[in-house]
Amino acid sequence: HRRRSASRRAVQPVWRLLVLVLALGSLGFEWQGRVDQLAQELRVAEPGRRRDIVRLLSGYPSPRAHEAIEAALTDPDVTVRTEAAEACGRLRLANAIPELSEWLLDPLGETRAAAARALGAMNDSASLPALVRTLGDTTVEVRIAAIEALASLGGPEVVTPLLGRLDDEDVTVRIAAASALGGLGDERAVVPLIGRARDDSAEVRIAVFHALGTLEDVRALSVLALGTRDSVEDARLTAVLALGQLRSPRAIDPLRALLEQPDVRLRAAALDALAPIPDPRASEVILDALGGLPGAQTIAMEALVQRALGGLDDTLVSSLAS
Repeated sequence: HRRRSASRRAVQPVWRLLVLVLALGSLGFEWQGRVDQLAQELRVAEPGRRRDIVRLLSGYPSPRAHEAIEAALTDPDVTVRTEAAEACGRLRLANAIPELSEWLLDPLGETRAAAARALGAMNDSASLPALVRTLGDTTVEVRIAAIEALASLGGPEVVTPLLGRLDDEDVTVRIAAASALGGLGDERAVVPLIGRARDDSAEVRIAVFHALGTLEDVRALSVLALGTRDSVEDARLTAVLALGQLRSPRAIDPLRALLEQPDVRLRAAALDALAPIPDPRASEVILDALGGLPGAQTIAMEALVQRALGGLDDTLVSSLAS
């Protein structure tokens, strides 16, 4: 009796595995049938439905579905082709790269932008030369798509081409270039970004200040300190927070001076910016604000707690206790 029970227990896992395999096989056949149905419908449906079908096919992990999506790159409707390009990028369908590279020369700007976005999403370095050429496209949307694609590819090779777009005639392109360069983290971008810190556009200056803070290079300290006196409030606040991101003791004095300004938001940003600076003098400035700056007690205490938790000042525990 014990041997029979043991034998049944040994057989049960095998049966469970067999049932699972059969269920998965059945599901696979069901998927394939649905994919075939959608692929056939993709040839005859109206454009809106064809776009929906491309989106549906992108959810199936099936080579047949991928083939149908790639075939949709030649659809007569531009919106269907664009949907197919986005799906190819999302799924990283390498077979689509030659077709998408040719799209970069298409007469329609919408098509060129879709191609750039898809090639960037594929993260294939073979697309780099074509995307660099696309930075000079006559259409703003395409130039921005090329910038974002190169930023997605990353690597030292993309920095120099992107630097050239900091001088683009279009504000949105300059913003995209500054943001991309900040995200890449390459120190070669610091000096050119500093050169754009006095851009006529406040939106560009904000993007530049943010990028300089992200790069955490002390060479940007002077221009960021100057940025705290920008004529636009959002630019001032961004410059203040970027000063803190530098984590340099040299940023303490400019931030201390801001605590004497009447602007409440500026003072709050200065306290936030002091929090990550690994120098005991930053704690002293925050403690002074805690005791004597009206309306700043909560923010000052949060900054001190952040420093204590980060281990930036060993004396803070006793200071906070008192």
